[in-house]
Amino acid sequence: MKTTEINIQTQEILNEFYKNVSEKNANSIISLLSEDIDWYIVKSARLPWTGKQTEKSAIHKALQLLFDAHVDGDDELTPDHIFIDGYEAAVFGTMSRKVKMTGKRFTTTFCQRFTIKEGKITKFLMLEDTPEIEKAF
Repeated sequence: MKTTEINIQTQEILNEFYKNVSEKNANSIISLLSEDIDWYIVKSARLPWTGKQTEKSAIHKALQLLFDAHVDGDDELTPDHIFIDGYEAAVFGTMSRKVKMTGKRFTTTFCQRFTIKEGKITKFLMLEDTPEIEKAF
């Protein structure tokens, strides 16, 4: 496969991933993951969906916890820059959410790294301002 084709396929998977995140559709996100997944969201003792995961069932549970913790329809996720180099992608942006439990809103910048091979996400890394998010909880 040519680099251009790989870049297009990577972009298509990213588009599907973000569509499913906006719809809070954990099942569809899971369907985009490889069986051999390396998933990491910066670890926080206060945020149970964070940390390293390597099993789809654990990621599904983490996604449900994440989605359930925030007010529906009140999320703002704005990818500002997307860089794609074959199977690798990096997304930089801003995210804002309101916490159900406290009613507090947080806004943070983020960086996400993806590796996508054979149409599946094999690696996901999420870097965000965890202390800022923890304040809202």
